[in-house]
Amino acid sequence: MEMRILRFMTRADAHAGALVLLRKEPAGWQVVIPEPERPRIYREYPLRGSAFLSVNFILDGKFDPDQERSRLLMSDDDRRLVQEALSAAVVGVSKAIADQWRDAHLLARAIQRQNLPSTRPTRRKSSGGQANLHRSQTGSRNCRS
Repeated sequence: MEMRILRFMTRADAHAGALVLLRKEPAGWQVVIPEPERPRIYREYPLRGSAFLSVNFILDGKFDPDQERSRLLMSDDDRRLVQEALSAAVVGVSKAIADQWRDAHLLARAIQRQNLPSTRPTRRKSSGGQANLHRSQTGSRNCRS
């Protein structure tokens, strides 16, 4: 089975990019979406605590993780690199659609993780019969300070 990893960048000297795994199928290339529990941020090796990121790309760059490689320190450089990698993901989606890769549309989706609270507005009927918007909070989230 032939597979390829493509790295998308917004410019040649970029320090961060977005990775996509492709698998060769009889009808052409198919996007392979990482499993939900897989890390989404890498600096040569995965950052263990990055599976929460709700994108279907792998962000790869010269990030500054903590010593345990469990999270980014989110310095100004990290923020810039995350923005650069997400901009590269847009380039990747454009390429995937233009080249008609199978399941290309999945790259443009943000996925909802089961262990994160949902902030999607939902409608509830009030006692007067009117629909009211409220924000639902489901699931649990472990935060580390």
